[in-house]
Amino acid sequence: MQTVQKVQLLWKKVGPGKAGLAGAHLQLWSIGTDGKKDKLIREGDTDKNGDLKLGNLRVTDYLLIETKAPTGYTLDEELVKGKKITVAKDGEVSNFPIQDVENEPTKVILKKVGLTIENGKEVKNPLQGAEFKVLDSNGQVVSGYEKLTSDSSGNVTIEKLTPGKYSLVETKAPAGYILDPTPIDFELKANEEGIIPDINLEKVNYQGSAQLIKHNSNGQALSGAIFKVIDKDGNTIQTNLSSDKDGKVTATGLSPGDYSFVETKAPTGYILNTIPVHFTISAEEEGQPSLIIASDNFVNYQGSAELIKHDSKGQALEGAIFKVVDADGKTVKENLTSDKDGKVSIDGLAPGDYSFVETQAPSGYILNTTPANFNISSEEEGEQKVVIASDNFINYQGSAELIKHDSNGQALEGAVFKVIDADGKTVKEGLTSDKDGKVLIDNLAPGDYSFVETQAPTGYILNTSQVDFTISAKEEGQPHVVVASDNFINYQGSAELIKHDSKGNSLSGAVFKVIDVDGQAVKENLVSDKEGKVLIKDLVPGKYSFVETQAPTGYILNTSQVDFTISGKEEGQPHVVIASDNFINYQGSAKLIKVDENGKTLSGAIFNVINSDTHEVAIEGIKSDANGVIKADNLKPGKYSFVETKAPTGYQLSQETKTFEITAKAENQPQVVNSGKFINKKLPLNPKKSELPKTGEQHNTLISLVGLIMMISASLVLFKRQKA
Repeated sequence: MQTVQKVQLLWKKVGPGKAGLAGAHLQLWSIGTDGKKDKLIREGDTDKNGDLKLGNLRVTDYLLIETKAPTGYTLDEELVKGKKITVAKDGEVSNFPIQDVENEPTKVILKKVGLTIENGKEVKNPLQGAEFKVLDSNGQVVSGYEKLTSDSSGNVTIEKLTPGKYSLVETKAPAGYILDPTPIDFELKANEEGIIPDINLEKVNYQGSAQLIKHNSNGQALSGAIFKVIDKDGNTIQTNLSSDKDGKVTATGLSPGDYSFVETKAPTGYILNTIPVHFTISAEEEGQPSLIIASDNFVNYQGSAELIKHDSKGQALEGAIFKVVDADGKTVKENLTSDKDGKVSIDGLAPGDYSFVETQAPSGYILNTTPANFNISSEEEGEQKVVIASDNFINYQGSAELIKHDSNGQALEGAVFKVIDADGKTVKEGLTSDKDGKVLIDNLAPGDYSFVETQAPTGYILNTSQVDFTISAKEEGQPHVVVASDNFINYQGSAELIKHDSKGNSLSGAVFKVIDVDGQAVKENLVSDKEGKVLIKDLVPGKYSFVETQAPTGYILNTSQVDFTISGKEEGQPHVVIASDNFINYQGSAKLIKVDENGKTLSGAIFNVINSDTHEVAIEGIKSDANGVIKADNLKPGKYSFVETKAPTGYQLSQETKTFEITAKAENQPQVVNSGKFINKKLPLNPKKSELPKTGEQHNTLISLVGLIMMISASLVLFKRQKA
């Protein structure tokens, strides 16, 4: 009897990296006479190491079939159909690498490309750096597939996904391209043979494009306009983009961002339109982004002009005939006639300087020869407005205006005026200045007129000056509003006092206040300047007085009030009221009269004036005049003494002093202080040396001797005083 040999077989299931794969299900079948599988002999799943042991096998031929691939892998195509293996007597397996049963992972490959236009043709270029995520059928991110990035070939390779439905979503576009968030759906599933085939996908990223369509004002396409595209920072991105025969200007290859089309050159004969046309290339779009139409009607214009013809009452005048001439005087168009609304229009003008010239006036009217000049600009922001060469080519009645200010240039509201004609007849009254100081009158026939103020604004002086103006009987073109005065001023009063000493020298530092008629102080601490001027401004009409409150140093306070009046009305600008042009601060004077014992005046006596408080010499060497008068001037307030320092010839020096006082204040010029008379006695007579005294002359000789002694004593006293 023949012995049946039994064999044990070991398979190892591996992936492309030779790592063991768990979960593969393998079956071992006997082979029928038709060469196909007959009976299931053994089956099992690979363990965590990828191993599967099938034992107690007879020596014969078998079919090895895989019915389930490891998770994330697809069935091996050969094993799906059945791989024939032979178990030999020696236990070896022929025709099949038992230790290396390999499965390929499931695989999804996305090709990332950018679409550009080159020479009018679409070109796809691989894009690196796009980022994706994988979502399951519930919209949840699949773990491990949160961030997949396209490589330098533009490929995104996704492996080891289990069968099921998924979506691939772009989360970041390649640099310079628009993000397309549209999900790319796909499904991993086995085919009829149980194999999960690879899935190949493609995702296109686009750059933006924008278009502007160029027309004239009649809607006709304009070719030859040149544009540039700038970004939001003003940087030029593309230049020399020219409109085609359909007026289209197209910019392509734009990264997401904000841009503007800017016209750099207008078509010939048209005005450059300087308005930037803004547009935005979105950062993301679903699918292919639409062409951005920045403007489907970006217009270049030719110039238009209009003149409106009126009579003096503002009625439109029909039938006036004009021509238009250019800067060289060449006629561009003629026989332009005003319509029922008085309008004369011309259009289709290239940029340049022009004039409307009236060639025929309406019936019954005077031809106005003034050219109405206008300009068609070479560039405009947007639609060029109709140039109004004149909206009042008419004969008017006159208007006049006066502008009311104060002396600081501030507009004054509330002044009331009347207007009188050349005969003094009131034409209109109750004309009141507004908040801008304007007083306006219109509908005046030609003639001479005057504005006359009838009421000043509160707190201001009525200005009685008439403001004359004339409404002309004829005008070359449109008459302007006659500005009778653009600075008719209401003033407040000013007053000035000028401070001098008795010699006419200006005195600074005197302090004053101004009081009103009720004695109330209006302003204090007004100080005289180096020119002696004391000025006060902004006084309302009324009566006032300057009152000195402090004299300059060394001078007597002048207590006299200086009265003045601010008038309630003035013709034109009121003058500064000179309250006093010679308000004097005085210094004191004192005198005495030098006489002998008989009352005869004596000249030649010399005195010093001594300050009684400081004992200093205030004035030195004052000599009595022919009338015996000794006068001391320019003395500050205080107490003084006259002291004789030299007696008149033949007289004894007096030891007497005369005291006096210069008061600190006086009303106007102070009186000279009269110190009275100062008496000198005669010296005794001296006898002649060559004569002997006669009988009876001894008494006279004695008297002379006594006088000589007294004179010597006086000289010694004087010497000591001077030395002291």
